[in-house]
Amino acid sequence: MKSQKHMSYDDLVEECKRLRLASEMSEAKFFAFLMVAEREHAEIWQGAGCDTFEQFLTSNHLCKPERYRFFAIGVDRVGLDAALASGAYWTIQAGKMHEPTKQALKAFGERAAAFLEVEKTAPSEEASRQWAAEVSARGREPQKIAQVSELHRLRAENQELRHKLKLADKRVLELESMIAKMGKKAGSTQARA
Repeated sequence: MKSQKHMSYDDLVEECKRLRLASEMSEAKFFAFLMVAEREHAEIWQGAGCDTFEQFLTSNHLCKPERYRFFAIGVDRVGLDAALASGAYWTIQAGKMHEPTKQALKAFGERAAAFLEVEKTAPSEEASRQWAAEVSARGREPQKIAQVSELHRLRAENQELRHKLKLADKRVLELESMIAKMGKKAGSTQARA
């Protein structure tokens, strides 16, 4: 690291990004270790009187339980390698995505990889949140299109059924008219006889 007095703007940005990347990777490693602690060392924290892992996290001032939970969900969705490569914020956002599709998770991962390559640092919380929203919305587009298509199909079917109903009503009126004529004819025939 260069002396802070002799840093250029580019040096300053580079050092900030380097430290930010280290911070994100360290937090991801920390959460990954917590996953091991929860799954493989339950006897230790339970033996110390913690009924739940959340209680263990809270009572020891380690982290907010919901951040850890979202990280763990994110790891289940994207894998530990991707989580460690892209950082804690990104993985937490992967965990917060509501029922993401495979395509949405793939696009989310591709954005993180591209960001790391270009920016040389981990995605920020804001960028990760925005990407999650964008890829989730894109994943819902086919569903919306399918719903609109279904709506158009139902409207067309409704119109066709209304047309058939009008024809049936017209046919009923014709038949009633024929029956009435036949009744009059039958009445006049009986009167002659």
